[in-house]
This record gives sequence, C-alpha cells and structure tokens, in this order.
Amino acid sequence: MADYDPRNTRIDCLDGLRGLASLWVMIGHALLLTGWRVPVLSEPDLGVDLFIMLSGFLMVFHYQLRAGKEPWDLTSTWVSFWIRRFLRIAPLYYLLLAIAFMLGAWLFESRMVIDAFLGRTPQAPQRYLDNGLTNGLMHVSFLFGLSPDYAYRTPLPDWSIGLEMQFYAAFPFIMLLLRKAGWLKGALFTAVVAAGIVSAASLLGIHFPMPAFLPLKMHIFLCGMLLALGLHADGPKAVLHGGAAMALALLPIGGDMTATKMLMRVVLVGVFFALLYHRLLGTALGGGCARCPRPSATGSSTGWANCPSAPISGTSSFCSRLPPISSALSATRSHRLRASPRSPRFWCLWSMWLPGRLSSRSKGPVKGSPSA
Repeated sequence: MADYDPRNTRIDCLDGLRGLASLWVMIGHALLLTGWRVPVLSEPDLGVDLFIMLSGFLMVFHYQLRAGKEPWDLTSTWVSFWIRRFLRIAPLYYLLLAIAFMLGAWLFESRMVIDAFLGRTPQAPQRYLDNGLTNGLMHVSFLFGLSPDYAYRTPLPDWSIGLEMQFYAAFPFIMLLLRKAGWLKGALFTAVVAAGIVSAASLLGIHFPMPAFLPLKMHIFLCGMLLALGLHADGPKAVLHGGAAMALALLPIGGDMTATKMLMRVVLVGVFFALLYHRLLGTALGGGCARCPRPSATGSSTGWANCPSAPISGTSSFCSRLPPISSALSATRSHRLRASPRSPRFWCLWSMWLPGRLSSRSKGPVKGSPSA
C-alpha cells in the first residue's frame, strides 16, 4: 500500500452511479418546482440517499487503501483526513453561500410566485431572508445541521452538506468502533445508537425540517460502509454484508417512510451490491470475465487480478474481488449471449456495463464526488 495513488484506484461503475444520482436529484427538484409528478423520479431524496451510500462506501474504501501509508492509530492521520475533507467541501460551499445570501430576497420572491401558482404553502421567509450573524456563523462552521432552527435556513439545498460534514467528523471514531467490535456488530451497534438518539429527540419534541442531523441518516451511510467492508470478505461473508446493508435500509427513520420509498432504498442497496459483486452473481448467469481465467478450485484468483480491464489499477488484491463492469461487454460478445440479445441475461449484463462505459468517456472521476 506504500505506493497508494487515489488517481489509479477507481471503480468505474461508481461514476455511473454518481451520474445517476445527480440526474435523479436534478430531475426530481425540477418536477417538484413545476408541479409534475412522475413515480420514483419525483423523489429526489432517494437520489440523495444514493449519494450518501456512495459517500459511506468511498470513505471506507479509501480508509482501507490508505491503511499502510497512513495508519489510523495515529492522530496525525485523523487530522489529515479532516483537513482534506474540509478543503474538499468548504471553498466552493462558501462561495455559493455568499451568493445565496446576496440573492436571498430575489429568490424568495421567485419562490413565492411558484408556490402561489402551484397552490402550495408558502416557504418560510427566514429561509431566504435571514442574513444575520448567527445564521452565517452556523453555516460557515458547518454546525447548522445540529440545530432544527438552522438546518434549513438558506436558499441553498445545503442540508446534505452539513450532514456530510458531521459524517466526516464522526468517521474515524465510527471506524475505531467497528474495528474493535467487528464490522457487522459495530455497524449494528452504531445503527441502534443512532435510532435511539432519533427516538429520544422525537420524545423531546425536537424535529428537523430536513434530515440534516447525522443520526437520521447514519443507517444509510452504514449501508455503503458495509458494502465496502465486504470487499475484503469471501463470497458468503460479502453476501452477508449486502444483506445487512439491505436490512439497515429498512430502518424507518430519516425522512419519508412510505412503503414505496423503503422498498426503493432496499433496491438501491441491491443494485449497488450487484454492480460491485457481479462475479458472485455471474456464476448463476453463466457470465464472468470472458478475457480472464476463472479463479482456481484452491481459491487462487490470479486470473482476476491480471484482468487487463480491471476497474481498479494498482490494487491487485481488489481486482480479485471486483471484476470490471466492462467485462459485461466482453460477455455480451461471447457465443453465450451474441445470439440472444432479448434474453434477460443479456440485459442484466448490459445494464451493469453501461454506467461504467459512459463514465469512461469522461476525463477522470466526477468532480465534487466524495473521495478521500
């Protein structure tokens, strides 16, 4: 791990998932502001949940990759992590925050017109017009997500930024707990504590206008974290991590808890798991990488590690567990799939390949995406 280089450690399908989440959030808000209603797409909070899962996954993924170069038992590693995350988020956020404060009155008038046209309850004026010192300091310090009064008090949809910053602040402590207690036990304990805090806040009459408080979304972060931790596990344990992540997605906290949304969160975890671990599913589908030999009966995985189209270069230990999404294209060219483009197997593999293929046309990862 001494030669760790984050530019050479990418999982191609994550670019596709980030693009999907971005489109979902953008289209969802556009539908909300125009009064149109499209099933699933009109729920941008689900797109945000996908971003949260990606954030949890990537934090653990880079945590594991950096372990050799930056031991997490050193305080300096924690400080470096926090500084990197702050510099990743703060500069652009501060710029947008200043613009939002300057244009607050105009944005409020525009939103009033939209709400009147759609017959909706008008927005709270303080969200757009509060340019006071306290509100500014709460947002500059990223503490606004801890207070119901300030969690949603700017024209920006920045509640998720405050949520991310809380996660970054807590992440080293959470990983320390998970290492001491065991990944699954630690994740379960963390989720139970978060749910307990949410229940206590509810009993005390504390309600957040948006789920900007970390305990409200901790279980979604844990879904991505468990999928990343499963990369180091064998097949059965990887499936166990995926099942635990799906179970956590069913916790009835952190926003609208309709049956449809809870089911969609489980589907999101399932799709994420399938994209990461499709080699485990490939046996049932008759797939696998057509360009590399299968692992031997003794467990050797040198064939997967030497795959020329592996999505993570420079980390052969991960290649053995993450065959590339682009291998699905090779499979579609094989004799098993070429003659039957209408088969379910064809479209399953194609859907796994397409996001990675689209992302490969861009130069590098999506800007602004979470990475360590």
